[in-house]
Amino acid sequence: MTNQNDLKHVIRDQNTVINCIGSHIYYKREKEFEDANINVPRAIAKAAAANPNVKRLIHISAAGADPNSQSMRLRTKWIGEQEVKEAFPNVTILRPTMMMDNIDPNRTIAAKWGIQMKMFNRMNFVIEGMNAEVQPVFTNDVALAIFNAIKTEESMGHSYDLGGPHTYTFEDIYEQFFSLTEIKPYSVQVKLEKAMQYY
Repeated sequence: MTNQNDLKHVIRDQNTVINCIGSHIYYKREKEFEDANINVPRAIAKAAAANPNVKRLIHISAAGADPNSQSMRLRTKWIGEQEVKEAFPNVTILRPTMMMDNIDPNRTIAAKWGIQMKMFNRMNFVIEGMNAEVQPVFTNDVALAIFNAIKTEESMGHSYDLGGPHTYTFEDIYEQFFSLTEIKPYSVQVKLEKAMQYY
């Protein structure tokens, strides 16, 4: 996906390019994150810049992208943004939070919760001290933001964070799942040090 001849062929008749390519949830190695979040976006941005027909480039990054992040994903997302901006200065960068959808059930937090319920017979593991909040955003809203960015020339050269209307802890989300499914959970507190052995 970094071959310039292939990219040139794909976008030859386009006036807008939208890059939604990013790292997979199962990536573990730095090289995998670098390829998906830096090398591919840079190649797409260069191909778009070389095509005189392309007026708009929309790049999907991630909320929390930071050069000093301990997360390989967020660190490489930030570097990818800089590479894309260097190649195509008028790029519009959208940074969604955790995206939720109803198309691919294997990627959603609901699906992960469902798998956990089946594997551990309703056992819900709660890690002590892990009370960070998430602000999930629906994929349809991200698509609408892309559409609006394309229509709005003022968005050129700017970055936008995209989050949903509410914030939750994972425990809040799981409690809603239990309530909706009317399943009585068996929750177990797991110490952080013990949980980290499996990451």
